[in-house]
Amino acid sequence: MATYPNPLTVRYMDKAVKERPTTQALRQQYIGLGLVPLKAVGDYELTWDIIKAQNHLAGTYGHTGVPIPGDSPDFKQLMADIINIMASRVLDDQTIMTLRDPGEPSLRSTIVRSQRQKAMSKMSTLLGECDDEVEATIEYLIMQALQGSITWPPTDASGNVIASAPAYWGNACFTLSLGFRAAFVQNISTLSGWNARAGGGVNWQNASADPVLDLEVIAENTVELTGMPMEGATLIMSRSVLSWMATRPNVLLWFRGTDTGQKFIDTGSLKSFLETKMGYNLKIYDSRWTYALPTMSASGQTENSIKFLTEGQMLVIPPGALGSDVAYFATAPTSGAEDTWQPGKYTWHEKIKRPPWTHELGVGIKGFPILKQVNMLGNYDVYS
Repeated sequence: MATYPNPLTVRYMDKAVKERPTTQALRQQYIGLGLVPLKAVGDYELTWDIIKAQNHLAGTYGHTGVPIPGDSPDFKQLMADIINIMASRVLDDQTIMTLRDPGEPSLRSTIVRSQRQKAMSKMSTLLGECDDEVEATIEYLIMQALQGSITWPPTDASGNVIASAPAYWGNACFTLSLGFRAAFVQNISTLSGWNARAGGGVNWQNASADPVLDLEVIAENTVELTGMPMEGATLIMSRSVLSWMATRPNVLLWFRGTDTGQKFIDTGSLKSFLETKMGYNLKIYDSRWTYALPTMSASGQTENSIKFLTEGQMLVIPPGALGSDVAYFATAPTSGAEDTWQPGKYTWHEKIKRPPWTHELGVGIKGFPILKQVNMLGNYDVYS
């Protein structure tokens, strides 16, 4: 008689999560782990150094001179606890046998599948939902870090506390400022660069805005304060920010000359200009996370959508500011259900051995984003 793998064993679920495609519509635009990759660590309490960019000169002495000891690079310490990111679902006979998956035909119009097949299908669906929530939380934490501070529980698009927050967000509550350099966290309308060089003086939704000048002021200021080149620096912005840039008359002058009939340029040409003429790598980023309010209406729960990158913000990342040695998502090991003590994602399953024979399954990871070169990173409010 044929035998089949039990879909509710931890070994089976771990394998299902690891082999799961990562091209789902909501996840395929994520950039967090591409910029701040996973890295295994051995501790739950993290201490890391924020290192200042220094390039001190050695001394010169006569042939009988005695060297004077110098100072090591200056730094400050940040501390944080690894946090346990978890998502879970409940699976029971009622769920297996009566609920349809999205797009699945009604049971009345098709042959009823076996309970085991239905359980495997529903398990995969629920496990995928948990995995998506864990991935979204990782993306949230990384993108918060790249904007200068991490807040949990999440806030709304305006930075306000979310009333009646979902219970599954857990009981952690903290705000951690990563200590960005004040000169690199500015409102573009009051931008002040090296030697108080002024930018365009207005936000990028204003018709008189000059984004090209602002980017030059930012680049010069970064080079002068860090000593690092800006050729190859990465800009992260929403398509809306790029769109506002593409319709500013001061930007159009670079393309149309004195032809006043042209009112905008296509965003593809502007992206190419920023990359080939100004030396930036441009990432357009509009990924979002969602949450539902607990109150119900005739149309169901109200779903809210919040951008990972605050609307109107532009991140500036010089070359060398990120990399596996100075920027990573630290993931600590967990014993798991089989005491394997492995870092990265883990799964779990528990069966209540009484009616209604409920199963709980979930996905988790212990981790936290670490950025050691925050003195080089920039976050600019180009409109708010």
